[in-house]
Amino acid sequence: EAPLLAAARHALLEGRAAGRPSLGAYACRAVVGTMVPKMMELCHPDWSVYRGVVARYHDNGLFANVLQVFDLLLLSRPDATVFVDWRRQGSEGHFQYGPPEFDLWAHLFEGSDRCQSVGSCPGGELPSPVIEMSSRINCVF
Repeated sequence: EAPLLAAARHALLEGRAAGRPSLGAYACRAVVGTMVPKMMELCHPDWSVYRGVVARYHDNGLFANVLQVFDLLLLSRPDATVFVDWRRQGSEGHFQYGPPEFDLWAHLFEGSDRCQSVGSCPGGELPSPVIEMSSRINCVF
């Protein structure tokens, strides 16, 4: 959590110092409106216990989606599994790797107890409860 909070602090300070009010407002929305709630959901010790976190692809390039998985591996509970759902729908503008329904994660990476494709779940069912994350947590990058 500390590296993300340090990056958030940097974004807020630089946004304020930039002399462009819109940049400072954007930094505030990104940090307070996006990053902090997601971090609390994943990291707060008094909140609900979850068995897994689902990383759905977002329609960006490949590396942005890899960073999302890294975010979840770093911030989710050590006993939770990160389930990656990189199956194309067919209407993406940027995430165009393989034909529709192609499971890019399973094609590129070997699954483990800590991180695996949604498609590798027995019977296609995710364990319950899970947290869904459809975008990056660390919105600074």
